[in-house]
Amino acid sequence: GDSPTVQRVLEDCRTLHLHSARLKRVPDDYYSRSLEERRDLVGAPSTHHLCKSILLENTSCTETDCSDPLNSRYYIVIIQYTAKLHSH
Repeated sequence: GDSPTVQRVLEDCRTLHLHSARLKRVPDDYYSRSLEERRDLVGAPSTHHLCKSILLENTSCTETDCSDPLNSRYYIVIIQYTAKLHSH
């Protein structure tokens, strides 16, 4: 059976109507593997489908929560592994 954490995530996905969400269990050394190996492990069509997420804290935010998407305390940025990130 699924762990309590996996069950909670799956339930949240159902609640949010994220019907295409899929969870995949991967080996402990997943992040030390090549992008091609990771693609194969998760069944992605290409390495361009593999992404990383970065949690950013908006330290200028005057709110304590995330209720205002234009002035949220936290933002998640999702970036393809194969994309170039230009920070300015």
